[in-house]
Amino acid sequence: MMFQNYALFPHLSLAENVAYAVLDKVREWQSRALDRMYPFVLFGALRVKIRDADSRTFKNKAVYAALGVTRDGSREVLGLWISENEGAKFWLSAINELKNRGVQDVLIAVVDGLKGIPKAITAAVPDAMVQTCIGHLVRHSLNFCSWKDRKVAAAGLRRMLSAPTADLAEAELDAFVEKWARKYASIAPAWRRGMAGGNSVLCFRSGDPENHLHHKCYRKPEPRDPEINQKAWLLRHR
Repeated sequence: MMFQNYALFPHLSLAENVAYAVLDKVREWQSRALDRMYPFVLFGALRVKIRDADSRTFKNKAVYAALGVTRDGSREVLGLWISENEGAKFWLSAINELKNRGVQDVLIAVVDGLKGIPKAITAAVPDAMVQTCIGHLVRHSLNFCSWKDRKVAAAGLRRMLSAPTADLAEAELDAFVEKWARKYASIAPAWRRGMAGGNSVLCFRSGDPENHLHHKCYRKPEPRDPEINQKAWLLRHR
């Protein structure tokens, strides 16, 4: 904004000097220690234009990102990586890097529809539940619908996603298929794949503490901070 207001356009060398000035901070951030467990980690990639150091030209490259949600609900960018293409092999190396920085467990890993990513995640974090991104599934589904049908189809998907149990979600999906199968036959298979094998957040019953993520028997509890417990007790008994 300052450059636009005063008609100042920094030279490319200035941008390079600024980048080199913070390079040590960037490397420190890239190698920082991470939490032992994250309830949710979202894996994805963005396509951006980046100036190639060898050819000095701008190329389309993928910036891989891992976004973690901590136990207190805050979001943290765990890592950023640059590659020309998004692939399962690269994700395996990225996830192993996160493990080397301290991540031992992930409850739910949210991914896009790229084949091979679920296997890469479960190979590195065997207990992680892999969930296909709901946003990807909804967009994929509505892309098949005509404009006049989108609102009604979205309402049907909403009923399925808001179902309190996996069985009711399955029933809502069956009702959706019965209504739209002839007109939009490609929608249901995507949701079937996303919900296959129990690898869906819909298998957790709403309001059922025994089936809550934090009550899964294979999760190892972390030692609690006595000071935090004391503060929580004071807040509850005010």
